[in-house]
Formats: sequence, structure tokens, C-alpha cells
Amino acid sequence: MTKLYETLLPEAQQELIRDGVIELVTVVVEVEPDPARPDNRNAMNIVIEVFDNFRDGIPAIEAGRTRIRRICDSASGDLSDDTRENLIAALARRCDEMDELREGRVDGQPVEALRDPAVAKFFTPELFTHNKKVTVWCYAWTAGLDDGGMMDVDCEEPLYDNGIDKVSRARIRERVEKVNEELNRIVALLMQGR
Repeated sequence: MTKLYETLLPEAQQELIRDGVIELVTVVVEVEPDPARPDNRNAMNIVIEVFDNFRDGIPAIEAGRTRIRRICDSASGDLSDDTRENLIAALARRCDEMDELREGRVDGQPVEALRDPAVAKFFTPELFTHNKKVTVWCYAWTAGLDDGGMMDVDCEEPLYDNGIDKVSRARIRERVEKVNEELNRIVALLMQGR
């Protein structure tokens, strides 16, 4: 194994050995209703989250993690006005779906199973709040073990919401390329054992 393996969280190491692959770094950009304006269906917040499976306290990783977060912090600027309108509409549909589900209906029709107290206990208020999000885009770098036990690092194709127009998609791709450069830098250092 390489030094890269040693920099992973213990849970990630176990998952890598058990499943043969883990998400090394994941960037998720979502929209959610603006909690400051709950009655305004046109008000949304853009939420940007960066997750990784690295241990804390490793200087090369800490510096790279900071640079990646800085690159991603301004991801809301990638969205054109048309894309924002599409996301507002998608978010409104998602909110309607969650409201309807909470009321025990799907597609306007009552669903008796959802009214059963034994089933209803699985539907917590947090479920309906958390699920009122629409993913704009997400991107993951994965680490896997080949048949010889060597680590292989790869990146997935970014996944986009269908409402992302060409202008926004091009901007997002530029941002993803900047994240790739930072991850390449981190991985290259760790794979060389430095």
C-alpha cells in the first residue's frame, strides 16, 4: 500500500479493503428553500459541501483541502439566470412532493400505507426538511484497489441536474478542472510517499 492509504480515515481504510473502492473527495452543490423566507417559493439558498476521507492534521492534505474549499466556495456564481429559474422550478416541484408525502399522498392520490401509524413513524420531520433539496451538480474522486492490492485513483464524470444550461455547464466544468488540479497535486505527493 502507498502512503495515500495511510492518510485515510480508519473507516475509509476498512471500507476500501471490504468493498475495493471509496469516495476520496466529493463535491456536492445543491439548492434548498431559503429558511429566512419560507413563504417565498422563489427564494433559494445554494449549499456547497466538500467531503473527504482523509485524516486531519496532514499538512499537504490540509493545504489542499483549504484550496479545494476555496475553489468551491464561489460555485453559486457558475449559474446563469436561466439555470437559476430552472432550479427554482425544480425546487418548487420537490417541495410540493415532500409536502404531499407528509400529507399521506403521492401524485395527488391518498396512500393508505402512509397513513398507517406503523409506517408514519419512519417519516420524521427531518426527512421532509432534508429532502427539500435539488442537486445542481456533484463530483467525486474515487480510490480503489486493483487485483494486486495497489491503489488506483480516478475521477467520476460530474453529474448535473437536467436544468443546467450550456453556459452554466461550461463554468462548472472549469471549476471541476481546478478541483482536479488540486487533487492531482495532493494524490501525486501521497502516491510518491512524500
